[in-house]
Formats: sequence, structure tokens, C-alpha cells
Amino acid sequence: MKQHNQKPFSSTDTVFRRLGIVIVALFFCGPVAAEAIGQRAVKLYPSVVRVKKGETKTITAAAYDSPTNPVFSATFTEFSPVNTAIAETSPVLVSGDDISVPVAPPPNLRTVTGKAAGVTTITAFWNGTLSNIATIIVDDPELSPTAIIAGDNEAFGGSTVNTRVGEAIELDAEFSRGVERIEWNWGDGDRTTDLLSVTHAYLSPGTYPVVLSITNKFGQTASQSIFVNVSAHPQPTQVIYVNTIAELLVAFNNATGGEHIVIPAGTVLLGEIVLPAKNFSDYVTIRSSAVMPDIHQRIDPNHPGLVTMRGTHGNAIPLTISNGSTKVRLSGVKFDPKYIHQSNGPSTYYLVQIGDAFTQNDVSENPTKIIMEHCVVNPPDDVNVVHAVLNDGYKVSIISSWLGNVKTHGGQDSQAVVSYDGRGAHVYHNTFFEAASENVMYGGVVPNIEGLTSKNIEFRRSYFSKRLSWREYVGESHPVNVKNLFETKNARRVYIESTVFENHWDGWRSQRFAFVFKSATSPGMPGEFVPWAISEDIVMENNEVSHVFGGITSSIDNYWMGPFHGLKPNNVIVKNTVFDDLSNRWGGPSGGNGGRFVQPNNLEDLKIDHVTVIDKDQTAGTAILFVSNNNFRFSVTNSVFGLGGYGIHGGGVGTGIRALNPGTAGALGSCTKAAEWHLENNVMPFYGENSSCYPSTDAFNNFYPQDYNAVGFADLAGGDYRLAPWSEYKSQADNGVDPGANIPLLNERIACSVSGNTAPCLSGVSVPVPTFVRVTGRVMNGQMRGVPGAIVAIASPDGNRRNAITNGFGYFVFENVETGQHTFSVASRGLSYLPVVRTISDNVTDLNFLAAGSSIKK
Repeated sequence: MKQHNQKPFSSTDTVFRRLGIVIVALFFCGPVAAEAIGQRAVKLYPSVVRVKKGETKTITAAAYDSPTNPVFSATFTEFSPVNTAIAETSPVLVSGDDISVPVAPPPNLRTVTGKAAGVTTITAFWNGTLSNIATIIVDDPELSPTAIIAGDNEAFGGSTVNTRVGEAIELDAEFSRGVERIEWNWGDGDRTTDLLSVTHAYLSPGTYPVVLSITNKFGQTASQSIFVNVSAHPQPTQVIYVNTIAELLVAFNNATGGEHIVIPAGTVLLGEIVLPAKNFSDYVTIRSSAVMPDIHQRIDPNHPGLVTMRGTHGNAIPLTISNGSTKVRLSGVKFDPKYIHQSNGPSTYYLVQIGDAFTQNDVSENPTKIIMEHCVVNPPDDVNVVHAVLNDGYKVSIISSWLGNVKTHGGQDSQAVVSYDGRGAHVYHNTFFEAASENVMYGGVVPNIEGLTSKNIEFRRSYFSKRLSWREYVGESHPVNVKNLFETKNARRVYIESTVFENHWDGWRSQRFAFVFKSATSPGMPGEFVPWAISEDIVMENNEVSHVFGGITSSIDNYWMGPFHGLKPNNVIVKNTVFDDLSNRWGGPSGGNGGRFVQPNNLEDLKIDHVTVIDKDQTAGTAILFVSNNNFRFSVTNSVFGLGGYGIHGGGVGTGIRALNPGTAGALGSCTKAAEWHLENNVMPFYGENSSCYPSTDAFNNFYPQDYNAVGFADLAGGDYRLAPWSEYKSQADNGVDPGANIPLLNERIACSVSGNTAPCLSGVSVPVPTFVRVTGRVMNGQMRGVPGAIVAIASPDGNRRNAITNGFGYFVFENVETGQHTFSVASRGLSYLPVVRTISDNVTDLNFLAAGSSIKK
């Protein structure tokens, strides 16, 4: 599989190169071909597993008798790491709905446990066939932190990223170490937390400082900075006016980069437009002649002057951006299906395709650098559309757009955005998503690109909703196919921030939860097999969720696969979020069992912190329901949520600690903590449920008021969920702050999501770009001989610190050192060195250190 360049911004990755971590680059785009005998093959997924010391992730082997015939019952030998001092594997514990009854471990799955910092490899054998090599990277969060940024987007000089307004950039911190917490500060008022690789887009020109902060388990922090130069889209090199599809295609084919292809406002182009693969030097813009709002302002379907691209038959695709295209920008375009009245089943499958569906064989074929701004989907009420946008591209931005009224009747799901073969770096900013089934979904079918999991996906200041008119029950059916607000079946590193979600109910399709994070090993049809599918590293921060039947769940879809089990979803983080009106009122006509807040199922590392869940009518059935017994490191802290009628529950084991223990692989039958879970500093109204076997106030600082009125909200009826000054639970969370969401901060973060104008919430800063130079030198002992393996540290006045390690002759190098005053120090076993403070104004080649007791010119 073709590799994509990721240029390091710092020479300090030598720390990890000494550990052999450079092999990571061989595996990030998917597995290498397995050794095979005849048509047999064994494949390991994922091909790179990064795990913290003392924690776990899963890895799977898939066996094939032939390329199209998996063997679900295959058992594997030598399925363990080469160096068991770094990592070890063990069988995976599984269970059914009754979590007191374990099930035989699946033959394909192993739990990988990090033992010590380092890198090792793993292979598997089956029936005489050797798998590909998978790499296991173990990071120790107790190590001294090191922050290292790598990235792309035409990086200049290794320290600056150049990009356009609205264009997605992608950065990673994969070579960082000592990682307990991660934060990226983008310099525009936004930040991203808890993800090692990220994507972002800027909406205003300027030069922005990006700071990566890595914090270890002891609170020590290291950081590194780069600069992002964001330029406005320039004046067009040529303006070409077109009135027909034929003219549009001629103009597009003749373009080289920088042209604007302009369609008169109000024009309707009838037919299917397929933009051929073109590699432009700069963005070619296809736009309406009408003036569109500022990029910060969300458009609505009634905006005057939109150009419409409309299909002329059922299943016509108004616009396809072909595989391999680069730098295409759309503005002021509406996409319509042909009007076909349909009361059951779909009439149109796609309105926009970014990439030809199911035809890409490698991520290099993804359309790249695609921007949709001020674009609209809003089909008539009686027309069924399956997908508004298929996003199978790389570095795709959908900004200030409206993707609404997407629905189907019957069994076919519908989505505003779906992605199957998109590599990632997808940015959704200030966009309205309205679809009956999953408003947005990643995965759900077999990708055409083997081993692909989309990664680095960002949602900011967006709005997810379902029309209440769709909530219609007819006899024993619910005609409109209503499901979740957001679902991943195969996605990695998703960040959702300052976004509003509303209206999710029981549509009688077993979809109780607004948010579903799955590993869809079998997406739902016999013969479909995606052994690498996983949902991991999902972060939801500063969001508001309203009027829902359920909150969050996870699962592994293993239909028709016998003993084979998929990878466990892992690392789902929800913080500073309000679930308002999570209650039984959003169930079916007969109510059912009431709403549920969280349902952990085969999930590692679910962390919920500073969340407020409101059930004013106190009808929610269950706060937390464990439906499997291997939910490692489950954590709910500093939050306010009602226990409901069944409280914290597990099938076959009871409630409270009796469910928490076996639900997280602990002992049965005890009211004493006997597993790795955290339920601390919470306020939990216990209407209907007895709190006697729950984590106590004394040991866990949990509180159990009798109902929501007793919590002491500033105005429960009016929707002000701050704690009032007189509330007895004020300042009871960590660090003396209030439990529950930080309501003032949350209101500030979602204000622009509601208004549709993001300008007040972003900072259009411009800072001078510093000069960067190279610093080299040598570390020597008292006999003037080079000292290998010494750690040289550079610290700048703003506190940024990074390290380099001397080579076998004692030489070290720092690239991209900002001019100015810095402090250099050396650590080496058995030798001591005086620190050096030096003002750097140009390249330095003689920064030498001699062991204490000798002298040498600095």
C-alpha cells in the first residue's frame, strides 16, 4: 500500500528510533501481505498496536482458505510477542447477556498487555501459514514526557505548515512518549484533547501557533510548537462562466489550478456530473454567481442564488468527484434527487460522491483536498434518499453547510454523511446534519480498501437533529427508519466538540442509544467480513445532547461468524457534556423499559467525566447496564446522573457493586470493590433504586439524593443545571470544583453551534513566524572522548523542552531551534555537566560539553 509522507518536525524522534520504532511507518496504512501456502493466508489486525504500560488492547488473526473464504473457527499458534518483557498476550474473556456466565474465549482474539516501554512484534500461524508481522508499541506514562509533532501539508523547513482557509491539515504525535494526557492548542480558540493524531481546518487567514502538550502520570509536561500559515483563497486565475453540464466539464478539463467555474445563480443542471480525476496546482472552485455568506455563517436551504445539481432518474448521482482528484472546492451548490414520490424504500442512493463508491483499491486513490462550503441537501418530504454525501476522500472539509431531510421508509438506513473507504482527515465545521437513521456513520459495509479504518475525524460547532414529524407509529410499525444520531462501525480518532445533538427516540429497531460505537466485523449481511473493524479513540467534549431515549453504547457485530469475535472498541471519552431529557418519554408508545444512560459492551477504557444527565420526570429505566463482563477500566467520575428504576445493573448479577465488579471482569456477588472500575465524586439521585450496595460516600465520595429536586440545581425547571450556591454538593468533585458539566463553559462552546455563526467563537490571530536554526555539538568525558547515549536537553524561556541523544561518537543535533535564548543541559550516567545558557541567532556547530572538572570553550 502506498505510503504518505509525514515529515517530522523535530530531530528528537531519535529517542524512539533507538528503540526501533521507525518500523511504525511500515504499517500505518494497513497490513503487509501475509506469507501464504497456496491460497491460504493469515492476517493480523491492527498491524500496529499502541498500548500503555499496564493497560490492554485486543489484536485479532483472520485465517483464509482462499481470498474469499475466511475460516471463522481457525485456531492459531505462536500468537505471542517476540519480547514478552515488553508485552504479553492472553485469551480474551467474553460473555453473553448474563454476565455471570463466561463463554469460551474466541480462537482469533488476544488481549495485549503492555509490560514495559519499548517495541516488539507478533506473528500468528495457522495450518502451516505465517501471518504478517504486527508491531506492538508500549509507552510508559511514568516516563519523562517528550512531545514530538509530525505532519504534512507542504511543511516548509520542518517547522511551518502552509494551508488554505477551510483546508484540512493532519498532525500526529506518534513519536511522543511518557503520554498520560495529550492536548493540541490550535491557536484559533480551539483545542483537541486525548488524541495522538488529529485534524483541523482554519476559517480565517493568519499565522497560528500550534502547541502540543504531553503530560505524564506525575503531572510533568513537555510541549512542542509549530506554526500554521493559513492563506485566503486567491483571486481566480481565470473566471469561466458556464450554463450547462457540457460547458462545466469542458472548463473543468481545461483547468490547471486557480480557476473559478461560475454558474449563474438559480441555474438547475439536470443530469449526472462526473468530475474526472485532475491534479490541480491550486483549488479549482465550482460556484454560484450569487454572493454566499462569510465562511463562518451556516447556510440554510432557502438561501437565494443557490445553483442546483439534480438527477434525472432514480438513483442518479448529481455529482461525483472521481478517484484521484485533488483540490476541488464547491460553494453555493444544492444537490437534489429526481422527484420520485416514494412511500417505501429508497429512490436515490447518493447525492454527492467524493470518490466512486466501492472502486478504490488503495488510499492513494482517495480524492484529496476537497472543500464543500455553503452546500445544501434538502430533498422534498416525500422523496427517499439513502446517503446525502459519501465521503471516501482524504482531507475533506464540509463547512457551514446544510445536509437535511435525508430519510427512508422500510428497512434501508439513511445518513447525511457516510464513509467507507475514506482514509480520513475529515473536518466537519458548522454544518447541520439531519437524517432519519444514523445522521453520520463511519463503516457499515466491507470497505473496498483492505485493512482500512478511517482516522482523524473532527466535528466542531455542528448541529445534529431528527425531525419530530418522523416520529410516527402505525400499528406495530414505525415507517420512517429512525435509528441513532451518531454511529461508528469502523473509525479511529474521532473528536466531537461544541456540537448540539437532539431528538432520538425508539423507532422499534432496537436502537436505544443516541451514540453507538461498534466494531462491525460483520456489518450485517452473510458473507461480509471486516476483521480489522474497530471503533477506538472517540472523544466527545463540550457537547449538548437533548431529548433522547438512551445515551452511549458499544458492541461487536459478529453475525454468522460462529466463534470469531471482532476487536474490542476502546478509549471512548465523554466529558463536560449535558444529556438533557434522557427519559422514557422518548420510548415507543408503550414505553418499554425506559431510557438508559450507558450500556458498556466489550469496551475498554470508557471514561465519563463532568457529565450531567437530566431526567426531570424520573422515568429512565437504567443508569448503567453491563451486557458483557470484559469492560476494562470503566470510569464515571465527577458527574450528576439519576440511577433510575434499575440503577447500575448487570444481567444475572444484581445492581450496584454487584454489577460493577463482574461487568469489569471482577468477582461475583460482593458489595466490596473487586475490579478495576472508578465511580467516584458523583451525585446520583436514586429514585426507585436502593443505594446500599453502591460505592459509598465515605470511600468514594459519591452522593445519593432522593430525587433531582434534591440535587440543588440553580433552576431545574428552567434548564439552568448549574449547582446553586446553597446546594450541599457544591465543590465536591476533584480539585474542589462542582460535579456535573461546567455549564458556563459549555454554553460558551455551543453558542455558535446554535446560532450558525462561528465567527464570535474563533480567534483570527496572526503572529510573527520565528526564524529556526540548527544546533549541533558534542558531549565529551574528561579525556575529551565522545560520550554515546547522553541525553541533551534544550529549554526555551516559554518552558518548551525537548531532548536529543548523542550518537556513538558523542555528537547531537537539534533541528528547528527558534532563535533566542535557550538553556542546554546534559544527563549522562557517572558524569556531570554544567548547564549552558546561550542566545541563538544563527546555526550553531560548536555547542560542546566537557565533563565537570575540565574546561573547554563553549
